[in-house]
Amino acid sequence: MCASFENTVCEELVSNTIRAMKDKNVDKVVLAGGVSANRVLRNMLKKEANKNGFKSYMPELKYCTDNAAMIGSAAYYNFINGKGYKIQDKLDLNAKANLKIGE
Repeated sequence: MCASFENTVCEELVSNTIRAMKDKNVDKVVLAGGVSANRVLRNMLKKEANKNGFKSYMPELKYCTDNAAMIGSAAYYNFINGKGYKIQDKLDLNAKANLKIGE
């Protein structure tokens, strides 16, 4: 069941990407970030891009890591050094997607 879900998600991502590339007249695509470590997605995107005459670029797998561990580690060291939020702080914080670094 999990493999079927993975294949379906990858098929949707790739088909939407190829359709968007055609609609926007773009011939190059970059797959990056943690999701780019997914071999099914990498293979599907490369195959479909080639089939449609598009170029696809993907970093080597060793560079396709998720930042969650790095962020967690940085948060831990900030916390134990008295920087950032304390345990007693409220948990109703809101994410700000466009927040500038240092704000």
